[in-house]
Amino acid sequence: MRPPRPSHNSRPSHNSRPAARTRRRSWKRDAGFVLIVQVLMLGVLMTMTALAVDVGSFYSRAAEVQKASDAAALAAVVWMPDDVPTATSAARDAAGRNGFVNGTNGITVTVAAVTGNPQQVRVTITDPNVPTLFGRMITNKISITRDSVAEYVLAVPLGSPDSTFGNQALGASAPNFWAAINGPYTARVNGDPYATRCDATSSSTSCSSSNPEYRNTGYLYAVEVPAGSAGRTLTVEIFDAGFLSRTPYPTDTGDYNFAGSPGPPMQYELFEADATPLDNADNPTLNGRCSTGPGRLTLTALSAGPSSTINGWTTLCTFNVVRTGVYPLRVKSGSIAGQTERGDALS
Repeated sequence: MRPPRPSHNSRPSHNSRPAARTRRRSWKRDAGFVLIVQVLMLGVLMTMTALAVDVGSFYSRAAEVQKASDAAALAAVVWMPDDVPTATSAARDAAGRNGFVNGTNGITVTVAAVTGNPQQVRVTITDPNVPTLFGRMITNKISITRDSVAEYVLAVPLGSPDSTFGNQALGASAPNFWAAINGPYTARVNGDPYATRCDATSSSTSCSSSNPEYRNTGYLYAVEVPAGSAGRTLTVEIFDAGFLSRTPYPTDTGDYNFAGSPGPPMQYELFEADATPLDNADNPTLNGRCSTGPGRLTLTALSAGPSSTINGWTTLCTFNVVRTGVYPLRVKSGSIAGQTERGDALS
């Protein structure tokens, strides 16, 4: 059975063709609109990408400036509050080592004490020429400033609350708390890193190599006079002040002479408290100003034998307290005027 042939009425009508052409023309118009939107969005995306790159670059540079200012503040604060020029120099040196040289490419490194707190210092670093990468249509560079504040914290008291320092016992037993110093021609390997001139393995009267850490100022201790003590009398005494070469090895003070010859001379000097407790270089000496004692006690190199200082107290200075605070006490075994330097140790 054959299928029926289509009639003329089933053929497509000419009226449907204009509709198809209309759809094709509409698609072409839509395609043009999408292209315009894509071009506009591409510009927006490129602008946002450029902004993100520039902002990231700014944050990175700001972090570098902040790290440099932190390092500079830490380098400067140890010279506060009395030596701002040295603090400024130290801060700028530290900043330079971190890539920010004062006066180069417009960079500035400023140092100033914090108002109302002389133990603090503020370091400010400004880089006015941070380049932009994609934002040059607006500006070629921006300025970044960061600052840091560091504070010098006073020493934390770690000693005994008693009025003595060292191993001399006031009670039933010795505290075994020693403060030792070696002579300048004692080998550094024997335990004293600062008072010894020699960077050698054995003690001698001369040095084949020098100790880079040697300090001709000796050691500095602090006698703290508390508030409310003004008008009272203060006496500072030294126990077993001289170095005495003794045999056998003494168990009380620790004097010991490695070479068997007279040990090193010793010098004790007391300084008055002042208004700058963080700077001990400007304290006036009490030498010749004590009612009892010299204020600066110098003991020559001593041989074994009796001495007024052996196992006894020697008055360094008795004085009336005018100013409370820290009275520095300097102890030296070398660089003493008129004295021959020697080796060996004193505890």
